[in-house]
Amino acid sequence: MNDILTGSLVHLSCNTGAENTSVDKLTFDEKLWNDIVEETAKSGQNAMFIALGDGVIFNSHPEIAIPGAWTRQRLRQEIKRLKEMGITLMPKMNFSAMHDNWLGIYSRMIGTPTYYHVCRDLILEVCQIFRDAPYFHIGLDEEWPKSIHSFEQYGVVRQNELFWHDANFFLECVREGGLTPVMWDGRAIAMYDEFKKNISRDEVVIFQTYYHAVKKEHWTRIDSNEMYKTYYSTREPYKYMNLTYVEEDPYYVDFRKNAFKMIEDGYDCMFGVSCYYNNPYNTEDVVEMYSTQAPREHVKGYFTLPWLRTLPENREPWLKSIRELSAAIQKYNVL
Repeated sequence: MNDILTGSLVHLSCNTGAENTSVDKLTFDEKLWNDIVEETAKSGQNAMFIALGDGVIFNSHPEIAIPGAWTRQRLRQEIKRLKEMGITLMPKMNFSAMHDNWLGIYSRMIGTPTYYHVCRDLILEVCQIFRDAPYFHIGLDEEWPKSIHSFEQYGVVRQNELFWHDANFFLECVREGGLTPVMWDGRAIAMYDEFKKNISRDEVVIFQTYYHAVKKEHWTRIDSNEMYKTYYSTREPYKYMNLTYVEEDPYYVDFRKNAFKMIEDGYDCMFGVSCYYNNPYNTEDVVEMYSTQAPREHVKGYFTLPWLRTLPENREPWLKSIRELSAAIQKYNVL
């Protein structure tokens, strides 16, 4: 298999957001799943992350599973089927306090012995199921006070030493299970110097994500899309900043400052593109940037992240996102 992975992130479980958006049964369209797999194989892409959450009946903690969840046997069958098609299926379980509704009652036990016991059990079980996979994505994004929405009934975030302790705990569990851990880039982008002190470059692959245009000539005006306008005019702290372009978001400013620092310092990285904001330049801009500027030895993969539930109404944008990534990979000779 090529050392650079290309593919997508698909959600089996959708209980990864605010508590009042939780679902009480598996919402996952089998036909669309099969179409995504077929399009991935047809495009020549070779890997997929699948967000498991409460969508699997685990032996260690079956109590977290929701109605309709896959059995372990079903999950193994899909791993085998995709492998025969040239696709490596890899696990994702988001342990961010902002995205762990799938943990059920345990999501409210952060920092307790029970919490660590349950998380370790689940990680080791998943590593055993996916024993031939190279990577395990542990999430850990958006865990900031500003990410707690006013409409939520309950909100908690880790910060300072507790965050770094727990991040390293998850990394150690994944490595104990024999896989290489992957985590989102949020902490590394926002506080790179602190990140570098607490998490070694040998311990993790950083999954960088940039969802808008990279090239300045492609920057997107906020008033060009109602989604942008609403987001930046209603949320703290953006509504006070009088931003004109989406790319002036402080996160994107920090991204342009720190994204290549971590690569230069020897961190291995994966890169994510997305059709979520309907930006026509994102996929090609991001693939071009990294394929022409990032040292190949630190590039571990390119993935499309549509952030769409696996439901029939999302079929066209889902398949389009796979095709766009494939076209960019071919254009810039990524492989």
